[in-house]
Amino acid sequence: MNRLNPTRSTALIFGLLLCLAWQFAGCNSVNEKSAAPARVVLNFNPDWRFIKDDPAGAQAAFAKFESAYPAVAKHQDDLKLSLMTANGQWDKAYAIFAKQVDGAIARKDSMTLNSIAWQIVDPSVKNEHRDLELALRAATKADEFTEGKNPAIMDTLARTYYWKGDVNKAIEIETKAIGLATGDLKTDLEKSLAEFKTKNTQ
Repeated sequence: MNRLNPTRSTALIFGLLLCLAWQFAGCNSVNEKSAAPARVVLNFNPDWRFIKDDPAGAQAAFAKFESAYPAVAKHQDDLKLSLMTANGQWDKAYAIFAKQVDGAIARKDSMTLNSIAWQIVDPSVKNEHRDLELALRAATKADEFTEGKNPAIMDTLARTYYWKGDVNKAIEIETKAIGLATGDLKTDLEKSLAEFKTKNTQ
């Protein structure tokens, strides 16, 4: 179930395009010297499978871009996060996530908070060092800002409690979320609830 805002693949592809657009917007001409670093970025295959298949190579390519265009690259936290998480560098990612959570709370940006929390607790992502306190802070605020009426956010919060070992709380929140959900989302949440209940009987 996708909770990213935007998806990692979209963030990566569009972020790279923005980097190039910003760099060359103020240039009257592009010579070989200035075009060379751009070609480093263009060597990224515009397909998220490239990042999954060769995350180290993707990160190395972005590092070259960052070296060539530090003023632009320093604003690409989403890209760095995508590459860090793809390479299992969660400790580094959490430092950026924490700053983003602070900013999102200040803006009352529930979608960004939910996206960050879900990236931490997403069960499809292999992560042996989940920062559940950070995820709980983000998901709790996201749920607060939406007045407990967004089933996708409630699912993220429930999953966070599940990982923390509070299965009863996870079941309580997920049950409420199902009551608000429809269509495919409701089906997915029902599967999660069944998973939680199975854990609770073990």
